Amino acid sequence: MAPVHLLLLGAATTVVAGADKPNILLFFPDEFRYDWGPLGYYDAHDLPLFTPHFDQLAANGVRFTRAFVGAPVCAPSRACLASGRQYDQNTVPENFHNDFDPSVTTFYKVLRDAGGYHTMVTGRDDLDKSSGGPGPDGSKHSVELGFSDQIRCDGSTDVTRGGAPHEPFGFWLKSQPVLNETIAKEYNAQDLFELQTKRYAELGHARSGNEKGPFGSYAIPDPMPLPDAAYQDNWIGASALTLLKRRPLDTPFFLLASHQAPHPPMDITRSMMESNNLRSRTFPLPTMNVPVPPDVVKIGRQNYAAKIERLDYWLGQYKNLLAEQGVLNNTIICLCSDHGEMLFDRGTTAKSKPWSSASSVPLVCSGPGISRGVTNTQAVSTIDLAPTFLDLAGVLQHAPQNMSSMSLKDVLTTSTTTPMRKVVQFGLDNFRGLVETLNATHTLKFFCCNRQGNAGGCPGSTAADAAGFAADEDEYHLFNIVNDRFETPSSDLRKLYPELVTKYSAMLPPLHQTPANPNSSIPNQGHGYLWMGCRTAAN
Repeated sequence: MAPVHLLLLGAATTVVAGADKPNILLFFPDEFRYDWGPLGYYDAHDLPLFTPHFDQLAANGVRFTRAFVGAPVCAPSRACLASGRQYDQNTVPENFHNDFDPSVTTFYKVLRDAGGYHTMVTGRDDLDKSSGGPGPDGSKHSVELGFSDQIRCDGSTDVTRGGAPHEPFGFWLKSQPVLNETIAKEYNAQDLFELQTKRYAELGHARSGNEKGPFGSYAIPDPMPLPDAAYQDNWIGASALTLLKRRPLDTPFFLLASHQAPHPPMDITRSMMESNNLRSRTFPLPTMNVPVPPDVVKIGRQNYAAKIERLDYWLGQYKNLLAEQGVLNNTIICLCSDHGEMLFDRGTTAKSKPWSSASSVPLVCSGPGISRGVTNTQAVSTIDLAPTFLDLAGVLQHAPQNMSSMSLKDVLTTSTTTPMRKVVQFGLDNFRGLVETLNATHTLKFFCCNRQGNAGGCPGSTAADAAGFAADEDEYHLFNIVNDRFETPSSDLRKLYPELVTKYSAMLPPLHQTPANPNSSIPNQGHGYLWMGCRTAAN
């Protein structure tokens, strides 16, 4: 499969006609790790998740078991997806440094302008994250980004940042009184925005002060004090249904349903907590989890599961409405995420780390023309969804020339086993990595983390991970993730295969400098750790 920029026709943008174009729904949770996805890495006995709609999607479509993101944190990953470009080609190096450049052509814009699609987005797309979110009505840059309609919002604590509403979900919360008098008195809160703000502070997940320790926003034994309607994914789900109902019914549509869950805090409603005997379920223990108390792990993983199950409910609601509208059979549905969640693996949480728990996500597609019941074990990148959707819509020839992604259409619609790409790349801040599928028994993952200057090696490393490197080396690892997806130190192949370390380190970018972003709402800023290339014993 040739890269997009080699497939271009260079034609002027014209709307491509065709009444049989498929609708496309991209169901996009936040922080959904690969092994908790539909028909996941664990078997049903090890991972007691109740996700019938996710499982049906996988059973009726193509499931990729080794999908990696362009960058394992929200805004950079979503910039990679929107542009179809690698992390080092984008202008969003971190969550709070630079908005997505609205002058960059997104695949949403190509679908709308060249494909004639009615493009919609709801939830947190994080493309305006650095400058304060999507604005009071959610419309900031939405037209330039390529959307015909939107009900956008910030996510989690960004909603309450600054103590006053500044985006649609926050304004909705502010408009809703606290009806439970006991809760209103306990929290001294008159409206749901005030209640949510104080709840975040109570959990230690607020952006300032009131910290209760590193896992206060994960191990939450009691239900959130807000009503079900104020659980953010319920608001996002209802907003998605609104968009689907008000769309023009004679036009093909694309919907990015960008959900908040299962992103922390792991705060769930009483109804979610009481569903399917959540507190009686046992989930697999984390990998290399030494310092985290068992009760913290147990509750944190249970609540993570409840959030995933609520997402599954909303996928079912979307499907029901599409069936009522008579378009479900002509709608391609893909499930993916912006990054994973460590979920106490290696004694840590969150994302922004090179380990697969954070850098690998579920990827499933199903619908008209998509093969059924296929499990694909090749390494793929989520940035490849950009040209894939353009290809399925018949407008790949209008893709921007600077896309560095590759269409998965042939893999989705035929029985081809030809590798889509030589390697999959990912990176963030001080680390870069790649994944290469060699054959059915070997998919190699190599990543290198700078230790130069104030860079501290690989984020999330344990002492065992970081041992054995000379002072003039960076921290680097090589795993066959077919044999050990959790990348434990005993499986590290770096000393056994120095020739592969040399080969792969030479394939990583030599130096990173965030591209200029003159059209962003704020200028480029210095940030974090700049990638300086990989120093190994072999080079």
